[in-house]
Amino acid sequence: MSRRHGARRTPWALRARRAAAWLALLWPAVSPVAQAGDERFDLVIVHGRIIDGTGSPWYSGDLGIRDGRIAAIGNLEKAARAKTIDAHGEVVAPG
Repeated sequence: MSRRHGARRTPWALRARRAAAWLALLWPAVSPVAQAGDERFDLVIVHGRIIDGTGSPWYSGDLGIRDGRIAAIGNLEKAARAKTIDAHGEVVAPG
C-alpha cells in the first residue's frame, strides 16, 4: 500500500484552518463597531465562560444575540435588550 504524499493534513494545519474560520466568523461580532452602546439585542447572555472553538482558553464575557445569531461579544452591560440570561460560571459556546 502506498500513501500519497500530502494526502493527509497535519494536525497543526487543521487547527490553523479551524482557527482562521472561527476568526472570520467571529470578527464582525468582536469588532469595536459591534460593541457600540446604542445597539439593541433580543437576548444578552451575561457573565458566561466563553469558549470560541479555536482551542484558546475560555474567557469571561457577554454575548449579544439578535435574530438568532451572535451579534456581539464583550462587555455588553449597557446594551439595550429584550431579555437577559445570567450564565454566571456556565460555559457559553457557539453551535
